[in-house]
Amino acid sequence: MLDADGPRDDLTGSPADLGIVVLSTRLPVILFTLVGGAIGDRFPRRAVMLVADLIRFGAHGASAALLLTGTAHIWMLMILQLVAGTGSALFNPAAVGLVATVAGGERLQAANSLISISRSAASMLALGAAGVLVTLVGAGCWRASAAGSRRFGGVPGWGSGRSTSRSSTCW
Repeated sequence: MLDADGPRDDLTGSPADLGIVVLSTRLPVILFTLVGGAIGDRFPRRAVMLVADLIRFGAHGASAALLLTGTAHIWMLMILQLVAGTGSALFNPAAVGLVATVAGGERLQAANSLISISRSAASMLALGAAGVLVTLVGAGCWRASAAGSRRFGGVPGWGSGRSTSRSSTCW
């Protein structure tokens, strides 16, 4: 972010900083979802989803490491959230296409309805949980839990997507 004196590196926790970081996450989704759809149509959707999850895992993990070590600057978080948003722009269209392939034409509407309800419920619960985590243990631990939720969840033998270890820094 820029102020009157040039680039600003401090994390103030201000609403403006939060807005910039959230915009950094959403901007790639807006700009690259069509590209993600084309990639999802040309390559195996499962592979695209796994690569996208690895991208998001790396970005969330790096954000957590920076926040936990106290070395994070706003520009670093912006770049990492641009990377995470790009992963989402790849993942989402591939997931939509996979549902259409798996459910088939006659069950597609029911499948999409179930997914929509599940996402809405999960979003509400996740926002509440994130608020509690940030309040109780800090932003670094919250980012670590976000990275843990992306951890190779869809790859057989690579874990369930749930983190089972506790870092002494967070807990």
